[in-house]
Amino acid sequence: MELPVAVDGACNLVTQVRGELDSPTLDGRLASLGPLLIDKVALETVQADFEVILPEFQPTRFDLNELRAQPTTGGEILANGLVDLTNLENPAFQLASQASLSADALAQTYGINLPAEIVLGVLNADFDAAGDLDSQAASANWQLEEGTFPGSGEVTLADTHVVLNNTRLQAEPAAVMRARRAERGGGCRRSEIDSGSGAWRTSSVGSKSAPAASMTAPR
Repeated sequence: MELPVAVDGACNLVTQVRGELDSPTLDGRLASLGPLLIDKVALETVQADFEVILPEFQPTRFDLNELRAQPTTGGEILANGLVDLTNLENPAFQLASQASLSADALAQTYGINLPAEIVLGVLNADFDAAGDLDSQAASANWQLEEGTFPGSGEVTLADTHVVLNNTRLQAEPAAVMRARRAERGGGCRRSEIDSGSGAWRTSSVGSKSAPAASMTAPR
């Protein structure tokens, strides 16, 4: 089976069948046998409990009752969801997850190098997704805590369009002054995400009259 991201590691699968002979249910537990690497993220432990509904031994629904993963850098990821298998050519899905992760470790994992005086802190996020093979939509509410710029916001994804809503970042007055000096010295920075290819691009913007983002110091 070809997965959308690279996965490296070993897992153990335990299953059992219960219920009536003409409408059984397959229960399963998937557990990692050691560290697991998904894309570039290293997970210390992964465990997933699931069940498959099998009326007349034909799968009609896959329920992910709970997925629990702990990255090697700390934090935790929880998820649950389901896949409607009545139309195997275009199955529909729903997914909900919560995560509490080190944003600094995540940035380093993907090669984002920040100045030493900037600390991203802890990223807490609630994520929901739904759709099928033809169309998908997702949304997330996030908060950054214990960092240089605590903040929060919303992200929505509809097919290949990413929208940021209600995004707020706070900074101490000294951080605001440093940002303003950097803006006067070399313009501001603009980041773009191509959700189709997953590419991240950062470029300089020479105009000083329209900064890409603003920060407000707490009173």
